[in-house]
Amino acid sequence: MSNLLLATAVGIGGTVFMDLWSVLLNRVFAIAPPNWGLVGRWVFHLKHGVVFHSDIQIAQETAGETRIGWAFHYGVGIIYSVLFIALIGADWLREPSFLPVWVFSIATIAAGCFLLHLGLGLGIALSKTPNPHFGRAMGLLGHTVFGLGMWCTALLLKRVQEHRSDRSEPAPVAKILARTILKMQFSSSLNGAAFDPKTNCL
Repeated sequence: MSNLLLATAVGIGGTVFMDLWSVLLNRVFAIAPPNWGLVGRWVFHLKHGVVFHSDIQIAQETAGETRIGWAFHYGVGIIYSVLFIALIGADWLREPSFLPVWVFSIATIAAGCFLLHLGLGLGIALSKTPNPHFGRAMGLLGHTVFGLGMWCTALLLKRVQEHRSDRSEPAPVAKILARTILKMQFSSSLNGAAFDPKTNCL
């Protein structure tokens, strides 16, 4: 599997972890999950050159904005993962460690604080929301879970690749064994004796 495909899978895995975290918060603590429909609306208006809204909720709705929002959500997760691998190197995919990906995932909060939040009309780092400190804390936790998900996905992919490699090893071993037996048979036939597996061993 190419490094690009691995990075894509890692990004999807991290985003899935983030979404599962949102579901858990909603089920256990009744914390509302992100509204990806509003994010989709923001993305839709980008094509008209509108980046910053006073309030995205009063902006013109568009058909399929929820699907657009979810696609954007996962697309950004993949882009972050590819960018991370480009920065740290593909060796991380072979030996994943948590600290680098956690630091990177926390750093990606900046894009939300200074672009997405402003674009949605929420202010820098949610400054216009009723409880900005709570929102920022949830952002830190969410991006930590994203980094954790990337790391766990990379570990899983590593195990899968190792398992496939282990399964493919018997074929070369079998070929070597077959060649050895053929050589022994050939050598025995030259000496006028047939190779007998009951009396000959490697």
